[in-house]
Amino acid sequence: MIKPWVKQIHNALHGDGKKKKNHYVIIKGKRHYIRCTSQKEIPYIEVGKFTFIRQNPKTYSIWAQKARGGKNVTQVLIKEKYYGVIVGKEIFKYGNRKEEIALVGYI
Repeated sequence: MIKPWVKQIHNALHGDGKKKKNHYVIIKGKRHYIRCTSQKEIPYIEVGKFTFIRQNPKTYSIWAQKARGGKNVTQVLIKEKYYGVIVGKEIFKYGNRKEEIALVGYI
């Protein structure tokens, strides 16, 4: 199950496909602005040690294939390491890292 604030971020990243000027989400009373990567202009949001980035559909991964097929796909990173991916209303976690055990209740 996806926590409401994570769903809010996921939905914001997949809004209308464009980065809006000064577009942000409010999580626990704090504004978190949508930014774009410098090279590919992919929208992302940083919240604490988490980074949520919309999947680039132009890559060759299975997640990019889902994004090209119309699914909303968001990659989740913790301290610049891939943690998992959100597809629609589900979170798929990568590997068996210690952070995964600690964050099961967080996301």
